[in-house]
Amino acid sequence: MLNEQYEELKNFIEDDIAEKEFGHGNIEGFDAEKLLNGEMIEVLSDDFGAKHARVKVVLSTKDVEVKDALDSYYTDFAGFEIHVYYINGRLKNEFYKDYENEATKNATYLVDLGDYDLYLNEENEVIQVLHENIAGWQTQEPSATYLTDKQLSELKRLVEKYNDAETTDDRDDAKFAIEDLI
Repeated sequence: MLNEQYEELKNFIEDDIAEKEFGHGNIEGFDAEKLLNGEMIEVLSDDFGAKHARVKVVLSTKDVEVKDALDSYYTDFAGFEIHVYYINGRLKNEFYKDYENEATKNATYLVDLGDYDLYLNEENEVIQVLHENIAGWQTQEPSATYLTDKQLSELKRLVEKYNDAETTDDRDDAKFAIEDLI
């Protein structure tokens, strides 16, 4: 369903997001393909048959208001809940994809903390994977931390707090608490 509406979503990003970020839409060199990777859109169903979707978006801003506007747009447009995962920067190159795939093998995505993503595998191991636009990802191994069940429970609470933060200060507080834990 979402892939059919990809062009309209691209137009929204080019017009509305470019307008907010750059002062005008459809500027030269501003390509929605760099912000929205339509091939990564997938529609899922949960155990109860409710439709929701995961959308991975490459967004060149950390502005929470822009992200919230895009979240709302996706959900309103699709008519069901949309989970949007943001990657700051540009689309991944093949070397970075290999790096990320190797680091996150058998792990599930937790949260994007700006310069890196956190993943969790079944052994309570939290893996920190630098984003492609962060210098040194080619030479630095992804770091991993093993957590107790209690620490893991606290981490999940902090990730939820981070994702639900209404202000930049709340988001920063949650991020610092997560970094202290891992």
